[in-house]
Amino acid sequence: VKAKPPHKVGTLKVLESMAEKMPSSVGHVLVTLAMPVAELTCDIKKEVKEAAVKCMTAICNCTGNKDLEPFLPFVVKAAQSIDQTHACVERLAGCIFVQNVETPALAAMLPVLSRGLNDKVEEVKRTCCLIVDNMCKVVEDPAAVLPIMPRLEPLVKAAVEKMANPEARGMAERALKTLQKSAEGAETKQ
Repeated sequence: VKAKPPHKVGTLKVLESMAEKMPSSVGHVLVTLAMPVAELTCDIKKEVKEAAVKCMTAICNCTGNKDLEPFLPFVVKAAQSIDQTHACVERLAGCIFVQNVETPALAAMLPVLSRGLNDKVEEVKRTCCLIVDNMCKVVEDPAAVLPIMPRLEPLVKAAVEKMANPEARGMAERALKTLQKSAEGAETKQ
């Protein structure tokens, strides 16, 4: 985001306020908000970083997914620091998804999954693939997966291609199949 710190802080405060007042509306646009806000949690300006952490917390609470709620504070911490990503990925691996996973929940996970799937540590990539596999298994509406496919599918494909460990590569292949299957039947409007 190419803007001066006061503009960033102002925008983040508006988004935070909207997330608190209209969570379902913000949930619908979480796909476009999650990554830029997550990036601002690492801003060099203290006031921007603080506003971004508050905003990230607020927008993550717009997922509408009860299964993810206990893990959302860790998602916010993972957005702030690469060191926290590994711990968050490990915690998310223990999340049991029962409730239907919709676009906002998938979008909230994008910053963590993007970092994890780009990580050098193969075990972190494998665990991210496990999370993708688990989440996509409980997607009822294929259209819910379409908004995240352009970002997530190439990362999972790259994990399939680059992983040396056969077990980890097998997990990545399974995650890719589940991801693609969960999006089957959705009509794309182009």
